[in-house]
Amino acid sequence: EGKQVADDEVLSAVMQRLAVAGGRPIEVTNAGVSGYGTAEELILWEKLGRALVPDLVLVGFYPNDVRNNEDRGFFDVRDGRVVAVQAPPLPNVRRIYDVRKWFASRSHVYILFKQGLDALTHEAVDDASARGAPLEAEEVFARAPSKRVAHGWELTLALLGELRARVEAGGARFAVVLLPTRFQVDDALWASQTRRAGFDPAGFDLRLPQQAFSAWSERTGTPVIDLLDQFRARNRANSFYHEVDAHWNRAGHALAAELTLAGMQTRGLPFP
Repeated sequence: EGKQVADDEVLSAVMQRLAVAGGRPIEVTNAGVSGYGTAEELILWEKLGRALVPDLVLVGFYPNDVRNNEDRGFFDVRDGRVVAVQAPPLPNVRRIYDVRKWFASRSHVYILFKQGLDALTHEAVDDASARGAPLEAEEVFARAPSKRVAHGWELTLALLGELRARVEAGGARFAVVLLPTRFQVDDALWASQTRRAGFDPAGFDLRLPQQAFSAWSERTGTPVIDLLDQFRARNRANSFYHEVDAHWNRAGHALAAELTLAGMQTRGLPFP
């Protein structure tokens, strides 16, 4: 969604400008929604995406999608099939979103306040070693995941498979873009987080999502565009993320746009 930067600095807007500047114009529709996991994205496709009749659907995967999909309980996997369990709540009205975006893109005081509020209401996590530390997606990197995280991975890949089937049934191409966390990108930040939170780094593998999606891509034939290696190569000192709220800054969106376009071309995805 990109609430933390101006509208013309968001990944989708930068992709469109770069393509036009390169003489290969495309129209990019930003369908990102703050807080959505893959489950909500599947619902969004049915409610809105299909009607747009796109040539290509790119779904961004961020590691916390695994817990989002598991915890919200909108879908489950039964007998190898994705089944709906409950409907999501109605979204907030537009004017509330507009106010939140204005503050999120301009005020770190708002972000700090929101973090404090989130900390007060944060659900306890499974891993006792992580209790008391705010989590971004660390438990998804665990070498020995909890049952909830393991099921979350199963559900997430199943949801992506279901979404791909529905997108392709409508005549569009489908691909997944792996969006790295700041801890995957910046080793110093990860070392600081493990010390602060009391994690044993040996219990985590920050490339687990890459491994999971590599196997899934090979098994299903789904194109996957992985941004991690280039983010790591170009990182200096948390170059691409806001210090306070861990979302991409302007430079992060710009690099993601560049790499996503390059990945589309490499994989022969729709590009004029």
